[in-house]
Amino acid sequence: MLKDLKTAAKVTGFTLHIATSDKNIKDQLAAIVRQEDLPLAMSSWDLPVNVEFDDNGRIKNPTIKVTLLLVDKADSLLKKDLEEKAEEVGNLFIQYMRNLNNHLYTTTNVKEKPITGISFTYAPKFGSGQHSGILANFTVQMNLEPDC
Repeated sequence: MLKDLKTAAKVTGFTLHIATSDKNIKDQLAAIVRQEDLPLAMSSWDLPVNVEFDDNGRIKNPTIKVTLLLVDKADSLLKKDLEEKAEEVGNLFIQYMRNLNNHLYTTTNVKEKPITGISFTYAPKFGSGQHSGILANFTVQMNLEPDC
């Protein structure tokens, strides 16, 4: 699943980094920003996976709840510029959702509602680097290999 998330990010025009949960997210973001081009995204590697059985006793595609931070840098620290950049990043996130949905539909056995529960919050000023972006949550279906 992480590979699918990264592939859709690359198609959308940014890099997705998988952060470790045992370190401060703001410190990890600061380190990554020094090495990468913006925009960029971070997600945690400890993604909760839910597995359920259908009415016939077969396992349904597992679902994963993803939290994602997508940021860029505004032209200045003026409130107007920070807000505009956050809105721009919000539009980029929506394009990412479209690309991820298409990717999952065409390359996995997930054919019905590959992504659900999509929401995001604008974050015009995040971290010590004063990045602008969004903090998003969504649930993704994993590909499930057939039981042979």
